[in-house]
Amino acid sequence: MKIKKIILTLFSYLHSDRYLKQSTIVFFLIIIISFLFPRGKVLKYSYQVNDIASDAIIAPFTFPILKSDEKLQLDLNDRKKSIPYIFHRNDEIVRQSVSGLTEFFNFVKDLRNAYWRLDQSKKLVYEMRYKKQYEKARSEYNSDSTNLAVITKNFSKLYPFITNKGSWNDYVSLQDNSRDLKTLSEHNELILQICRNRWSEGIYDISIKDIFSRKVTVNQGDVPDLASPMDFNDLELAWTKSKKELISSLDANDTFRNIGYDLIIEFMKPNLLFDQQSTEKKQNESLDKVPRSQGVVLKNELIVDANMRITSDVLLKLRSLSNAVMEKEKRTGILKQMQGFFGRIILLSV
Repeated sequence: MKIKKIILTLFSYLHSDRYLKQSTIVFFLIIIISFLFPRGKVLKYSYQVNDIASDAIIAPFTFPILKSDEKLQLDLNDRKKSIPYIFHRNDEIVRQSVSGLTEFFNFVKDLRNAYWRLDQSKKLVYEMRYKKQYEKARSEYNSDSTNLAVITKNFSKLYPFITNKGSWNDYVSLQDNSRDLKTLSEHNELILQICRNRWSEGIYDISIKDIFSRKVTVNQGDVPDLASPMDFNDLELAWTKSKKELISSLDANDTFRNIGYDLIIEFMKPNLLFDQQSTEKKQNESLDKVPRSQGVVLKNELIVDANMRITSDVLLKLRSLSNAVMEKEKRTGILKQMQGFFGRIILLSV
């Protein structure tokens, strides 16, 4: 009856017009504080390192000793490192890159032929300037000029990385007016071979420094290959190796050194694709098995005696006990929790 009377008095006060604003603020503060109000049993175990225990604390029941955040994180990281990152070797990417590089050199061949034909037409116009065939030669020159313009425009659109580079303009136009198709074929084979060497070694599609595991699994056929992350390349490392190989394959004054490196960067794509979803799934499955506790405290075991200093080990046990108490309270049922909640509201209201 007394509790009922207190509640009725509280609500009649809250609903009075005179104090409506103040009462509303107080009411919501009571509700918020009731949620944040610490449990009595948990308060009993609230200490910091180097505090002095006011009373002896004895374990009321058996509970596990939880690992510290630092210890748990170290164990999780160590377990995570033991799960290999998963990669899939993709040969289709290699085929597409080889096809793209071959198509590029065929385009360069067409450009060189177009430049050569335009140069021949230009010479013919000059030779026929006083002859009857002049108009025909002039017409062929205009046709070759238009054809070159179209091919050049399409080439620049398909391969924008060569735009505004003088070395590339010289390479595709051949200022010596020679088609030199043999050298072009040699350059094609050289870049293809360098790229194939890196693809054979394997190129990650992520940086090596982003690989957290001690080992990697590369799926390439029926049997996955388990290896060290450093056994393969990332793009940056592959580019460095390829540039050294390119330089060693050409004369010091060969202008194709820089041009060839541009082609390597453009066409040498990663062929080891990171399977993030499968990797994270295996990691999470393994991390869930990492123990969150280290040992137990038995029922009626002395945790700390009265007037004793709280050490880090004792504090870890106290925090584990607080956690165990809260978990135990959660399992007592919603009705008992609601009783405690309303009890705190009444206490704060009074």
